[in-house]
Amino acid sequence: MAFLNVDGVEVQTPTGDCTFIISDYFTIFNDNNVSPTIYSWHDVAGIYENIGRFEISLKCGEKVILRKEWFNSVEQILSCRAIMEAESKDNYKYRHWLRVLPDKTSYINADLPENTLVYKNKYNYEEILQANIAISTQKILKYIWLYTFILSVITFFMLRRHHANIIDDVWTDMIVSILIALSAAITLSLIYYLVDKSLVRRIKKSDEALDVSICFIISPIGIAAVEESINTFNEIIPWSEVNSYTITDTMLVFIIKNHQKLWLPINSITAETYDWILNVVGALNVPEK
Repeated sequence: MAFLNVDGVEVQTPTGDCTFIISDYFTIFNDNNVSPTIYSWHDVAGIYENIGRFEISLKCGEKVILRKEWFNSVEQILSCRAIMEAESKDNYKYRHWLRVLPDKTSYINADLPENTLVYKNKYNYEEILQANIAISTQKILKYIWLYTFILSVITFFMLRRHHANIIDDVWTDMIVSILIALSAAITLSLIYYLVDKSLVRRIKKSDEALDVSICFIISPIGIAAVEESINTFNEIIPWSEVNSYTITDTMLVFIIKNHQKLWLPINSITAETYDWILNVVGALNVPEK
């Protein structure tokens, strides 16, 4: 299992009467009890990471809340997330809001070969937004044109039915139909753009990884984007889990089989490094879309 070497985290409530340890086990030290309560991760029914807290549901019916404000640092929050999310792969369901990084369940533990590229960078939110909109636009463009054609044909025949006896109105009806269809397509595209932009903006609220240094790893055996504070250089997403990749002005975006994206910034790497990455991806026959 990946992320086994991430340091455990100790979290204390503001009153100091309860301490939680997130590590190989989930342990609760309560001042009212003589001995701590120790749970195996098999005892967890599910975890939901909401904005500002982790909600841990235990199979015994108890629910434990860990508020992010109780952690001493962002790095502790990220370590806690990595441990609990990695453990969820075989034990329980881990739910969360939008993220900038792929789930830790996508990773495997592996020894990286010597011809592995590692570099560090911080995500730029505006670049992610720009790249995501570019990908979404490319994806829906062909459907928008199809929608426009079908709607214009339907509108034209509806107008002709109304003007069936006026031959001179054919061109007028055709132009009106096209204009109506184009207006509807533009409105639909705008709505899609605003929804997409709103979803990406939620990452700012829901993912602390947007503000920390990230280690990007590209290797013949896989690819990774891991927070620098928890990176052990043994976690990788194998290329078998990558469906495709897309190139934008600021990002190489890899689509993972669980429908997540791995954003690889290209603004801080040299042209030679960029070409090397594309050669690695090309040699593995990962399709570009």
